[in-house]
Amino acid sequence: MVTQETAEQMCNKLVEAYINACKPRDMDDVRNLTLKLIGMAGLALVATHGKDEAVALIQAAAVAVGENAHRTHAEIICRH
Repeated sequence: MVTQETAEQMCNKLVEAYINACKPRDMDDVRNLTLKLIGMAGLALVATHGKDEAVALIQAAAVAVGENAHRTHAEIICRH
């Protein structure tokens, strides 16, 4: 398995490529595309770890997002 840092870098590139490939018109489109990713990741967790654990992990991730939102910056914006 790659390190957490490498996994984060890879994920950033994948998310950016996905959003740009979908050619969002505005930030609402970006929100909808991002929510689709979250949903698909949740379904992957359900398939591999079961519903209860998947829900608990997504809730924990939501808490972590709230706690770390102050250090983020939006760079995943359509570049075309």
